[in-house]
Amino acid sequence: MKYYKFLTALLLLLLCSCNNNDDQTDDYSQNDTTSSLTVNNTETKTDTTILIIEGDNIWVRDEPVSGKVIMKLNSGDICKILEKGDKVQVKNMLDLWYKIEFNDTVGWVFGSQTNRKTGETIDIIEFSLYLEKFIAAFNDENNDLKSFEHEDIGYSFLFNPGAYCSGGSHNIIERSLLQPIPVKNSFDKIPKGDFCEGYPGIKDGFYYQKITANNLPSYLEDFDEEGGVIIGKIDVPKKYKNNEIKKVIVITDEYHNTYFYFINIGSTWYLFCQDYCDCSV
Repeated sequence: MKYYKFLTALLLLLLCSCNNNDDQTDDYSQNDTTSSLTVNNTETKTDTTILIIEGDNIWVRDEPVSGKVIMKLNSGDICKILEKGDKVQVKNMLDLWYKIEFNDTVGWVFGSQTNRKTGETIDIIEFSLYLEKFIAAFNDENNDLKSFEHEDIGYSFLFNPGAYCSGGSHNIIERSLLQPIPVKNSFDKIPKGDFCEGYPGIKDGFYYQKITANNLPSYLEDFDEEGGVIIGKIDVPKKYKNNEIKKVIVITDEYHNTYFYFINIGSTWYLFCQDYCDCSV
């Protein structure tokens, strides 16, 4: 009888021990899961609210693309993301603009200069190759040149009927305004010279260089009620302000012939202005 009671007591002790172990295992597993979720939640929150600058003297603007530079940040600076802007092209890069806060200052930074960069790039056709194609089409009077115009920007034609440059946007390239220029050569640097003095010793050709949107030509737009001149300026939409622009001067018989202006959008280039003026307002 004593032996039987001993076995019963031992069995009960073993059962209690097993139950306690099971409870401890469950508690540990639950605590571990909670900890993991906490870590993951923290990481998710960090990913959506924090931006880290990559590069030195990175410009932060008061608005995307062409706003005033309000501060410069450097690699490792940690910013709070307030808002995501549009994805735009800057040179050959595609990325978002981010509205950020750093040391109580709020501004916009381009994503390619941060740890949030998309890494998207565009293979842009070499301008010299594009220009060869354009020259051939321009001198072919059967080519309407529509493929060289971008629908968002349109086309402007400037000319000089007297004291001032006139013209403005035509929205479409007008073949009737454009006279063939029997020149095939192109060069990647505009030579020294000007309209008045000419370009002595310079070969006939299309000479080009990079400019900014701030250097596009002006023209007489209208006169005000008092007879004053109202100046217009060739412009491009805000989202393209940082896209690369090429100015081309055509020289024939050692003199200035005309100017062309091209802008890169996506993988190719587009003609958006021709300037026949011999003066600047």
